[in-house]
Amino acid sequence: IHTLRLTLDPDGSVGELNDEVNGTDNNVLTYDLNVTAIGVRIVPHLESGVLPSTPEEFTAASSRVLDPRIESSVTFELDIMNEGTAMIEAGLIVTPVQYVRDDGVLDAPADEWSRVLNESGPWNLPEGGQTGSIHTITLILTDVDADLNAPSGSIYALPGTHVVDLTLYDRMSPLVSFNVRLTVEVLRVEGLDTILAGDQGLAGVPGETVSYTITVRNSGNGPTIFDVSCSNSDRWAVELGSGNSSAVSLDPLNRLQFVALSIRVIIPEAYLGEPAAGMQVQVDCTIVSSADEMVGSTESVQVSVLESRRFTVDIYEEDGTPVGASALSAQRAVLNEDVVNTTIEIENEGNIQFSVEVTVSSGLTTWPVRLLSDGVEVTMPHSVMLQPGSISTLVAEMIVPFTADNLDTNMITVRTSTGSFDPLVNQSRFIVEQRSEFAFLGPESGIVSVLPGNTTSFDVSVQNVGNVPVVLDWVFPTLPDGWSIGFLSSAPITLAMNEERVATIGLTIPLGIDAGMSPIAVDILVRGGVSSAELNLARSISLGVQVEEASVPVVSFSDDRFTDLPRSEVTILNMTARNGGNIPLTTTFSTVDISGWTVDFEPSGVTNLAAGESVDVKVRITPSDSAEPGVKSFVILATMGDLVVEAGSFEATVTSGTDTGGVTGFLAGIGVPTWAVGIVLLVVFGVALLGLFSLRNRGIDRLSEDERLVPAGSALNQGDFQQRMSAALDTGVVNESLVSGGVSQAEINAALNSGLAPLPSKPPSGMPPGHGSGSPPPGLPPGFPPNG
Repeated sequence: IHTLRLTLDPDGSVGELNDEVNGTDNNVLTYDLNVTAIGVRIVPHLESGVLPSTPEEFTAASSRVLDPRIESSVTFELDIMNEGTAMIEAGLIVTPVQYVRDDGVLDAPADEWSRVLNESGPWNLPEGGQTGSIHTITLILTDVDADLNAPSGSIYALPGTHVVDLTLYDRMSPLVSFNVRLTVEVLRVEGLDTILAGDQGLAGVPGETVSYTITVRNSGNGPTIFDVSCSNSDRWAVELGSGNSSAVSLDPLNRLQFVALSIRVIIPEAYLGEPAAGMQVQVDCTIVSSADEMVGSTESVQVSVLESRRFTVDIYEEDGTPVGASALSAQRAVLNEDVVNTTIEIENEGNIQFSVEVTVSSGLTTWPVRLLSDGVEVTMPHSVMLQPGSISTLVAEMIVPFTADNLDTNMITVRTSTGSFDPLVNQSRFIVEQRSEFAFLGPESGIVSVLPGNTTSFDVSVQNVGNVPVVLDWVFPTLPDGWSIGFLSSAPITLAMNEERVATIGLTIPLGIDAGMSPIAVDILVRGGVSSAELNLARSISLGVQVEEASVPVVSFSDDRFTDLPRSEVTILNMTARNGGNIPLTTTFSTVDISGWTVDFEPSGVTNLAAGESVDVKVRITPSDSAEPGVKSFVILATMGDLVVEAGSFEATVTSGTDTGGVTGFLAGIGVPTWAVGIVLLVVFGVALLGLFSLRNRGIDRLSEDERLVPAGSALNQGDFQQRMSAALDTGVVNESLVSGGVSQAEINAALNSGLAPLPSKPPSGMPPGHGSGSPPPGLPPGFPPNG
C-alpha cells in the first residue's frame, strides 16, 4: 500500500481559522493506493524446445513445416504465463484449423484436422514470479484424412498453408487476454501410379488398329498435370485418348484421382510384304508429371503382326477408265462385231504369298468371252500366284455378235477368290449403241497470264471418249477492240475413237490494260457430233485473264521514212515516247549502229513515266560524208535494267554526193530522189527494148514477096527452131542409105511448087497475127530482119 500526502501552506505563512496552529488542520490530505498487476501470455517453443528470445525466433516458433510423406501431424509446445500480481484462473481457446487461399482469404480445409491438448483447462496460475505462474502444455494438430498406411497406397495430407489461432484469457476478467497464431505449411508431394490393361496378346493384320489402356493415378497430395507420349522404333502411328496425336497432356488429377487413357496402335498397311507376318514392335509410353520431371513412369507393350491375305480387284475399260462399283457404273457403248477388252488388275495387299482363282462369265452365251494372260487364252478358273505387294493383270475379251440388235445389253462378271473366303465380284455392263462423246480441257489453273501488248499461248486438249469418230467445230468469243484470240497450231477438226489432240491457242491484249485479274473472261466453245450436220454436243471452258505488271515502251514518228537527209548535218526528228504498260516506265533509248550514221536522243530516256502517258523526244540524226546511199532502217531500242526491247523504228535516206556523175548524177541533179533513180533507169531501158523489137517487126512487114528469102507459107517458117533446122538438113533417106547426086521426082515437084504464089491461108502456128505487133517468130534464119 502506498500513501499519498498533499499539504497546503506548508510554511504557515497564511493565517487561518483552521490550520496546524488553530482549530482543525484542513491543509493536509492523505490517500492510500494499493498497487497490483494483471496480464497473461502464450509463448511457443522452438522445435528444439528452446524459448524464443527475439521476434524472429518467436515467428519461427509459431510455425511448423509438415512433410506429408513422413507424418500427418505437428506438435507445438506452449508456455502459458500469468504476468499479473494476483492468482488467476486461465482459460485457452483453440480455433479450428483453417486453409489460407492464394488470395489470403481463410477457408475451411478440404481435409479434416484435429486439435488435441495434452491437458484440459482452466489452469490456476499464481501471481507472476511465483512458482507455478508459468505452465507448459502441448498442442497436436493432425490431418485426420491422411493415412500413410492405407492398403491402396499412402494418402498424404493436402498441401498448403493452414493456421490455428490460440487465445489465453483470465476467466474472471475476460478482457485480459493474449492471442497467438500458429501456422502449419504442408509440403507438395508428387506421386504417380500406372496400371496397364488389355496389353497381353496384342496382335493384328496390316492396316488394323489394336488398343490397350493405361490407367494413370495421382498418388501425390495436390492437383497434377501428367504428360503422356508414346513412340516405337518403327514409327508406327500411335493415337492417345479421343484424338489422333501420340502425345497428350491430361487434365489435372487431384489426390488419388485416376483416369483410364486409351492407347491405339495402328499397324501400317502392307507394302511389298512389310510389315512381315510374325514381326513384333515394342511401343513405349512415358508418363511424366509436369510439375516434377523426376516423377514419371514408362510402360512398354509388344504388338505382333499377323498374316494377311488381303487383295483387291479393279477392272478398267480399254482406255484405262475405272469401271467402278457395278451398281453405279455406266453402261459401256459397243457396236456389232466389236472386240471389247476389260482389264482386270489383282493386287496383293497382304504380307505373304498366296494364290487366287479368277473366273470370267458372260450374261449372254451369244456374247462369247475368254480370259487372256499375257495375250494367251487360259482356262477358267485361272490360278494366279501373287507375291506380296505385286499386281497381276489379266484381260477379259468379249465379242459383240453381228446379230445383236440396237440397245441390246449384256454384262460380264469377274469372280476372284482365295478359296477360303467369299469371292470378290466385279461386273461391267454393255449396251449396243452409237455413242458420241468428247472431253474438252483447258489449263489446270483456269487462268491465262499475259503482258499488255503481247501474245501468250496456252494449250487445250480434246479427247474422243465415245465409240464413234467425232467432228468438231470451234467457236471463239467476241472480245473488245484490240483483243484477239486464235489458233497458233492446227485446229483439231475430227477425232477418231479414243484419240486425244492438243491445240495451242494464242491470246493477244492491247497496251494500257491495268494489271490484275481482268473483268473479261475468255470462253471457248467446242461443238461436236458424228457429222458437221449433227453437232449436238457442246463443251466449253471459261478462262480468267491475269494481266501482268509491265512497263512497255512504244515510240512513234510523224512519218515512217525521212528522205534525202543532208550529209554531215544534224537533222532533228520528233519522236513520241509512250508508256503502253500499266506501271511507271524508266528507260533509255538507243539504236542499232549503222555505219556512217550517228543518232542521239534528247532527252536520252524517260523516268517514272506513268502508264498511258507520253513525252516528246528529239532524235538528232547525222549522216556522214561516207554514209552509203539507200534506205536505212533504224530500230529504236529501249533499255530497262538488264532488259532490252524494240520500241519502234523509222527509215531514212541520205542525199547523193555532189560529185556524182553519169546518168545517176544527172537524174539526182534534176530532183529525182536517190531511191527512184534505179526505177527510172529500168523504165527507160525497158522502153528502149520495146522500141527496138517494134522496129524490127515493122521492117519485116515492109518486105515484098520477091524480097523475101523464105516465101510466106514455106515449110521453113513452120515449127520451132529445132524442127526447121532438122528439115533444112534432111537430104532424104533411101533404104536406110544416104543418096548422093540423085534427085527424086518428089523433090522436083516440090521445087516447082515452091515457086508458085501461095494461096491465101490461115497464118501458120507460131506466127502472131498482124506481123509486127509481137515478137518475130522463133527460129528465123540468121540475118533477118536485115540490119540497116
